[in-house]
Amino acid sequence: MELREFAHKAAFGVIVAPTSYGKSEMMRERIHDRLDKFTAIMVPTKSLIAQTRALLVKDPILQDSSVRVITHPESFVMGSPFVAVMTQERIFRLFRENPELQLSQLLVDEAHNILADDRRATQASEVVLTALHRNPSLELVYYTGSSSFSVVSPKNK
Repeated sequence: MELREFAHKAAFGVIVAPTSYGKSEMMRERIHDRLDKFTAIMVPTKSLIAQTRALLVKDPILQDSSVRVITHPESFVMGSPFVAVMTQERIFRLFRENPELQLSQLLVDEAHNILADDRRATQASEVVLTALHRNPSLELVYYTGSSSFSVVSPKNK
């Protein structure tokens, strides 16, 4: 219960919990209280885009709201609250095509993937840095099942 409360309220945090612990539910609860915000969920694969989108579009609270769930940069409409479920490549393209876009919150699913030493991990880091640069008040939460994950808050540097 303490982890769920932390996941719900923290403006910056890392949630480490095993598979089937409810990290997706924690993300949904966080979105419920921020329906008027611009949210992006960064996932590492196209299959996770489909899986996460399916969970969100079935959610009765999101169904009753005016929030759009988008999975491609072309679906973005400036000014309308949204939840973007995208890979780092798609979010990076969304930023590039919309230089004024400021996210309210960025939720990084399977966050241990950004620790890899490859191009995709670098681009995921660029997405995080761009989002923070555009909105210094960005709420940023990492979700992972890997206990080897560590992060330093940019606010403490």
